[in-house]
Amino acid sequence: MNSRRNFHKQMACLVGGTLTSCNLIPACFASDPKSSSHRIITILLNGGNDGLNTVIPARDPLYQHYRHDLRINADDAIHLDRQMFLHPAMRQLSSVWEAGRLNIRQGVGYPNHSRSHFQSIAVWSEGHLDAQSPSFDGWLARSLDPIQQTTDAPLACSIESVDTPELLRGRFTRTTTLPDVTDREATDLVELLTSQSNRRDDDLGRVVTGACRDAEVALRRNVESTSLDDEFPKTRFGTKMRQIASVIDSMPEIKAIHAQQSGYDTHASQRLQHSRLLGELADGLNALDRFLDRQGLSEPTLVMVFSEFGRRVMENASGGTDHGAGAPMFLIGGPFDGGLVGQNPDLENLDDGDVSVTDDFRDVYRRVSPWLTT
Repeated sequence: MNSRRNFHKQMACLVGGTLTSCNLIPACFASDPKSSSHRIITILLNGGNDGLNTVIPARDPLYQHYRHDLRINADDAIHLDRQMFLHPAMRQLSSVWEAGRLNIRQGVGYPNHSRSHFQSIAVWSEGHLDAQSPSFDGWLARSLDPIQQTTDAPLACSIESVDTPELLRGRFTRTTTLPDVTDREATDLVELLTSQSNRRDDDLGRVVTGACRDAEVALRRNVESTSLDDEFPKTRFGTKMRQIASVIDSMPEIKAIHAQQSGYDTHASQRLQHSRLLGELADGLNALDRFLDRQGLSEPTLVMVFSEFGRRVMENASGGTDHGAGAPMFLIGGPFDGGLVGQNPDLENLDDGDVSVTDDFRDVYRRVSPWLTT
């Protein structure tokens, strides 16, 4: 009985998430979206990534002073230039860097930053400093809303989360979901959704039917994506990257895909956990980059990796770091050239103990939004 209840709960959440993303506005019925082939994949490092131990001023004496137990030695790290290094667990990103496709922006954040997870994620998601959560004003949805009015096909996809992410919530933008279910559960859900997809013929019925069909398509992709298994790491994050590849391969109309990697709120015992997370991140991104390159999609696809904030410069007594401010953003492909961009962390002039924000994330959005739709 409990298993059956969970099964129906998954179906309700899946369809409900799709309905929420539709905002109960009847879809238009043009055949194809009138848009470019550009696509964006956003990846949130949920919890607040320790940027200072990701893109590292390893030879800076002040870094060595502040990071007594957590510091990464220059000899162990990956050289980016004479002063900055990449965490050694991210070695799989070296090929992307050497190919000139990896843009690393330093000190990214926003003015008068908040150390609240919820507030910072809302700010990043909406692109407003006075953001309120929950909201139907996501920055990506604002870009996609005009295109969505030319098609009844969803233009966005959320990996795993059945609750539409804030950055994809808009007036018109429709988001489908690839949920975290087993192949058997996905097959059963497809059968049930198929049986429910033609029950009503009024406006509300058509919206519900559309949501069921969106969910059914997403679930079919979840089942069919096993053909890519050998190309992606057998980790939780690697599975998400495989699902993204499946969406790109089988749903080319999707223009925005969002996923997240959780676990970055490293207040204690950070060293091993952070290394594992960054290793899985680099392995998954490397596999996704190879897939995109093989498909000839590296240039028209932008992969954006960000976190809601960085961590404090000084490690704490629990072998971790607390909530901070500026942190690096990774951009792969799209309209950005490879390279290390922005000011190196100035550890002599901290912002109340934090790495200062020297690059406003909204400047990136201002460049990405028109590129996505032109």
